[in-house]
Amino acid sequence: NCFFGKENMIKKYKLKIGFFAPAILENGGGLEKYLIETASGLSSSRIKADVITMNADFTFKMVFLLQIFYLKKITKADLFKEKTSSIIRKLRKAKYIKCKTFSELRKIFSNYDVIYSKNEIFEALIFRFILGYNNVPPIIFGVHTPHYYPIAKKFHAKLHNLLYGSGLYTFLASGVNRFHVFNQESSERLSLQFPDKNIIKIGHPFNVEDFNKKINKYSFKYQINKNKPSILWLARLNVQKGVDDLIQIIDQVNTDGYSGKINWYIAGDGADRNRIEGLSKKWSNVTYYGHVENNYIASLLNKIDLFISTSQWEASPYNIIEAQAAGKPVFAYKIAWPMDIIENNKT
Repeated sequence: NCFFGKENMIKKYKLKIGFFAPAILENGGGLEKYLIETASGLSSSRIKADVITMNADFTFKMVFLLQIFYLKKITKADLFKEKTSSIIRKLRKAKYIKCKTFSELRKIFSNYDVIYSKNEIFEALIFRFILGYNNVPPIIFGVHTPHYYPIAKKFHAKLHNLLYGSGLYTFLASGVNRFHVFNQESSERLSLQFPDKNIIKIGHPFNVEDFNKKINKYSFKYQINKNKPSILWLARLNVQKGVDDLIQIIDQVNTDGYSGKINWYIAGDGADRNRIEGLSKKWSNVTYYGHVENNYIASLLNKIDLFISTSQWEASPYNIIEAQAAGKPVFAYKIAWPMDIIENNKT
């Protein structure tokens, strides 16, 4: 409670939080899910929590630039995997606001007490040079992209480590008020780079009961062969998620004589979709579903026996949390966050 006016009358204070991402929420990724669920969970009679993005036109232009940087073709279909009506329904009391211009974005931000955004260099550039840290409410950077990639085989991963550990990133993010991290490694690295900043570790908001209610409410339409052990891989199809390793693992295991003894199921979409489609044609025990809408993931996980993650780096992967919520054993690499939540040889 705060005091307002000379009469010292105590008025109920309504905290207003804006969750910001430059790209639209319809692409259905982990960050998008986090923003939706967190805003929805915080919204109440005392807290106003909304999700703010740029509009579709801005997203298309941003994606065009990313295509050049990553040398990967990204289509409009890649950006609209989730229905806007479904997103608005999940947000409940929270609003979904799309801005056309940065001047409009700055004006929208003025309605909030604090802005929460992702720790990407792109967002830091926006706050440093376009909006100005002094022209917006205090900024919290959520470290949804790992500050450091432990398995950096590709050029872009090595470039990431170079940039984010550099003085350039320190300068760009110097106006941030706090950093929100999900794992211990991120906390330690950022504390060294930003010794004057508050680094707060808070895990993902996740309601296991609500998640498991979706098993019956949203039944996954495809059947899983129960006559053989089933292994599921669920993530975006890109370098970060370890598509190269997934293909190598399946080829090796099947070649070693297990092609008739187990079934592999793959769900997700992304730049390496063609390679996974080719893998499913190569092996009869590999089924590729494409993108699975968030509502149906609980039902899918309920049907399988084992979940694997080949991610090269993670800040806080929903897929592992969801697999554990469904009671499934998980295999993952020994990297930040999986190390925090998987108990070796037990879970």
